[in-house]
Amino acid sequence: MDFRLTDEQKALQSQVAAFADKEVAPLAEKLDREAVFPTDLFRKVGALGITRIPFEEEWGGMGLGTFEMVLALEQLARADQSLAVTAMVSVAVGLVLFVVGLAVFRSSEPRFADTI
Repeated sequence: MDFRLTDEQKALQSQVAAFADKEVAPLAEKLDREAVFPTDLFRKVGALGITRIPFEEEWGGMGLGTFEMVLALEQLARADQSLAVTAMVSVAVGLVLFVVGLAVFRSSEPRFADTI
C-alpha cells in the first residue's frame, strides 16, 4: 500500500496551509481571547471550497473523499482548532442531511411535504 500523497492531495494541503497561515493564524489568539466567532473567516473557508470537499460534484461539491477533508481540516487546525471543528461539524451535518435527503428524494415513499 502506498501512503504517499497524490499531487492533487499535496496541492490541496498546500493551498489550505497557505490560507491558514495567512488568514487564520494571525487572528486566532485574538478570536479566542475575545470569544468571537469569525463569521468572515468562516465564509472564506467556504469560498476556498473546504466545506464542499466531500460532496459529489453533481451537487456542487468537489467530489473528493474523507481523506482529503481530513487533510484540509488538519491544516486549518494548525492555525485555529475552533475554526477547524466548526468546518468539520458543518460538513458532517451537511453530509447527514444530504444522504438522508437524497434517500428520501429517490424513494417512492410519500414525502412529508406532499402530505400537507
